[in-house]
Amino acid sequence: MDDSLGEAIQYFKQEPAYHRLLIKFIERYKRLGRIGGSVEINSLTDKEKELLEAVLQRNFSHKAVVKIQLSKFEEGLSLNTRFEGVGLKDLLDGYAGKKILTNKEEQELFEKEKKQYFTGFQLRCQNNYSHIFLQNIIDKEGGTRGIHQLYKSDPLLLTKHMTQVIDGLNKLPLEEYTRLPVFAAAVTGNPHSFDIQKSDTGKIFLLALEAINGKKAEQKLNSEEISELLGGFRIIRDDLLNFTTCVGLLAFNDCGQVIPMWKEAVNNKITLNVPLRELIKIETVKPAPSSKVVFVLENSGVFSALLDYFETELKYPPMVCTHGQGKWATKLMIEKILKSGSIIFYNGDYDPEGLLMADKLAKRYKGKVTLWRYSEEDYQNAASNVKVDSQRRIKQLQSIETDELIPVKELLAKQMLVGYQENILELLVKDIEKELNN
Repeated sequence: MDDSLGEAIQYFKQEPAYHRLLIKFIERYKRLGRIGGSVEINSLTDKEKELLEAVLQRNFSHKAVVKIQLSKFEEGLSLNTRFEGVGLKDLLDGYAGKKILTNKEEQELFEKEKKQYFTGFQLRCQNNYSHIFLQNIIDKEGGTRGIHQLYKSDPLLLTKHMTQVIDGLNKLPLEEYTRLPVFAAAVTGNPHSFDIQKSDTGKIFLLALEAINGKKAEQKLNSEEISELLGGFRIIRDDLLNFTTCVGLLAFNDCGQVIPMWKEAVNNKITLNVPLRELIKIETVKPAPSSKVVFVLENSGVFSALLDYFETELKYPPMVCTHGQGKWATKLMIEKILKSGSIIFYNGDYDPEGLLMADKLAKRYKGKVTLWRYSEEDYQNAASNVKVDSQRRIKQLQSIETDELIPVKELLAKQMLVGYQENILELLVKDIEKELNN
């Protein structure tokens, strides 16, 4: 630094009346990327007017607001002061005490340092799961915005979260089903560290599992979707309240032996609420009668009404109730039924949510789940006088792609009348009787 520049920096730092102007100059340079443009100063003090007049050789005595061009100030600095040859950018750097970067340069530097930060976790990654998660963050995939924001606000806290999440991913896949608090305690020493609802570490861990599953985390998962996602990695969030309801089914262990409780339930026509805790011990599930068909119903009221109808029969027909959109236990039950080679017939309400459930099952188990009673005639028979109460719900129908559901979804969108399973109960009974007598 030459003497002239050093003297200029010292002078401007010691003169408070220049402070507002130089700060605005710095802000202007950062936005524009060069010495150019102009800034405005409001409500000039007498001292500010005096100093500006000396540099710019202009009269500001009657002006409340003045516009100062950066290039004119730099010119006046050389022509009208003892700081000839001092560049305004050098002066601003000295005044700020560091080299001033443009906003673009600062952002580029920030992104470079952030990438180095995340790349630094690569040595901690011990399997493909943790590498996928880390690359997902580096590539700024959907759902990772919060992680990048946390880096900006509190990188030390983020380091703690990242370390624990990667350590957790390194332990996957698990050989046996493990409860989430037990898994968290084994990884971090704290059983609550992966709490999905309350812990940022848990939320990031969930995001990591979505990334590993190939999802972009663009939509927030509901409670059952979270349970299903965790379950896919053999992590259980709740194995008691997560249950499925069924009758007329036999469960088999991994040795191919029927589990006695299920046999007794079939013989005594007992309805079972099977918690996830017991379901994960089961290898396959088969219908008790000779038929290979299991009837899956959305509505618990209809399920119970069918039980009433078949009460006088020797055995109940093989049935499962999803209780609406279905818990993960129900989806696991369906998979164990299909694993045995059995066929599933599914019927639900004729409203947007019911058709979406049918569409999801048809897509997920393509060719293995038969959509039951979804013709236009069936919808008309089930239709009530209850209107679908919002266009938002109707718009949900747009995502339905299963061929068998297209006519029904279009009719529902046109008439906007909800159809209920209860209105076709007799038809459902006839179908079940026909199938069981085949």
